[in-house]
Amino acid sequence: MKLFSSKFLIVSVIITVLVLASLVKATMNVKKFRKNFRDEMSQRLDLEEKVSKMEKERKALTLELQALKAQFSKNTDELAALRGTLAREQEDKAILKESLEKAESQFKGAMQQ
Repeated sequence: MKLFSSKFLIVSVIITVLVLASLVKATMNVKKFRKNFRDEMSQRLDLEEKVSKMEKERKALTLELQALKAQFSKNTDELAALRGTLAREQEDKAILKESLEKAESQFKGAMQQ
């Protein structure tokens, strides 16, 4: 009977050691998992902040681009108007020059008579 109890005791000790080793390993794995989880969440938050910052920058650039497009359109319209004014002024200048030349020739003709 004593032999059975010593075998039982040895088996019990071995099982206890195995259970404790498994618990220690599981505890270490849980600690690693927690650390990895915290690191991944930290990285995710950093990435989300970067994405948010980039979205804000993109919105600002989009607004600036729209303002520049509006200014370009305004400048294009103003340039077209100035070209039209220049063309009219050149036509007026040509007409005035022609009139001046005609008046000069008439004046010279009148002076020669």
